[in-house]
Amino acid sequence: MPASARTRLQKRAQLLADLRAWMTEHAILEADTPACWPWANTDPAIASLPAGNGYLHTSPEFGLKRLLALGSGDVYQLSHVFRDEESGPLHRNEFLMLEWYRLGLDHQQLAGEVLALIQHLRQLRGLPPAPTETLRYHELFQRHAGIHPLACEQQTLRALCERHGLQGWHGRTAALDFLLAVVIEPQLDDDTLYVVLDYPPEQAALARIHHDETGEPVGARFEVLAGGMELANGYHELQHGGDYRQRFQQENHRRRQLGLAEMPVDEPLCQLLEQQPLPDCAGVALGVDRLQLYLEGERNLAALWPAALDPYRPETT
Repeated sequence: MPASARTRLQKRAQLLADLRAWMTEHAILEADTPACWPWANTDPAIASLPAGNGYLHTSPEFGLKRLLALGSGDVYQLSHVFRDEESGPLHRNEFLMLEWYRLGLDHQQLAGEVLALIQHLRQLRGLPPAPTETLRYHELFQRHAGIHPLACEQQTLRALCERHGLQGWHGRTAALDFLLAVVIEPQLDDDTLYVVLDYPPEQAALARIHHDETGEPVGARFEVLAGGMELANGYHELQHGGDYRQRFQQENHRRRQLGLAEMPVDEPLCQLLEQQPLPDCAGVALGVDRLQLYLEGERNLAALWPAALDPYRPETT
């Protein structure tokens, strides 16, 4: 094996060992749930990959939530996940995800835990502590895009997106995601770890809805951004099966509006959570590949593996 390939392998192995050690130290139990299910992710922003008579999972979320409902306690999974999207410097159809759940924590407390983990990994690699900043979603947009994302009129939002190159109108959520990726993230300080809280309700996914300091309903969701990319996405989780079914139906309705195919709903999960609701907990998904890029000061996934191990590597990278 060439030295460069061996060095990359050693870095990867060390990161996985460090992540598992941190989970063990915090008494979070490792799980191994199926990667293929008869049901799919209904989120319009996520495209599931068909496999046989089912779909490859886009995260281990639904398997882990089954375990939580059955009394597993704090639990995590390191697994490859799959999404039907174009490959690029920060995207692959297949990538490694670390997802974990903490009983008794809300999304803000879990966001603090994510920061603590990243700072711990930096320390192990001889890196200084990174500065951190916590912002509300609307504060981030007001500072870096000049609009209030919850109150901005559609005409104003559309004009701003078109000015930055978005072709066509695919709804408010898609427009805000575009501005976040194209306008806001490039302006953020590469050395700072940002926690973004309180997303619009239509972006709550499976997070609870609560009210911010102004009384506006917002999703109890957070993201951690660093190095111009999203590293982690977490929620204060919904608990009851009826709420899950309603969110799945709402997402499929949005899919129809966008001209996307509906996805089969995980009805068995809804039924299980009707009988045994999820304990009060928060959960987060952390992209391990992007985390490694951040820790190594890289900006392209092609830097992580020899080309022979990167089947989705674009010709341009």
